[in-house]
Amino acid sequence: MEIIDTHVHLNEIENVNQVLERARHSVVSGIVAVGVDYESNKKNLQLHTKFNDFNIYIAMGVHPSNYNLENFQPTIDFIKENTPNIVAIGEIGLDYVTIH
Repeated sequence: MEIIDTHVHLNEIENVNQVLERARHSVVSGIVAVGVDYESNKKNLQLHTKFNDFNIYIAMGVHPSNYNLENFQPTIDFIKENTPNIVAIGEIGLDYVTIH
């Protein structure tokens, strides 16, 4: 059986190569890298390109706690521009931890 990890903040991992190498030698055949804002979406897309020998799927989004008026529209525009490269929109749910 192969496993796809459906929620990884790959952009936050210091040694991505080491993590992917461990995945290659296990039953993990893919990772869905989830972004929460413009910078993390961009970084995950860069990692997807850099490590194209491993199944890194991209889920872009804007987490409610990362939302602000200054970065919202650029993030949405970035997501729209990269729609062919993504498999999902994520991190858009209601944040029940923080009151906004």
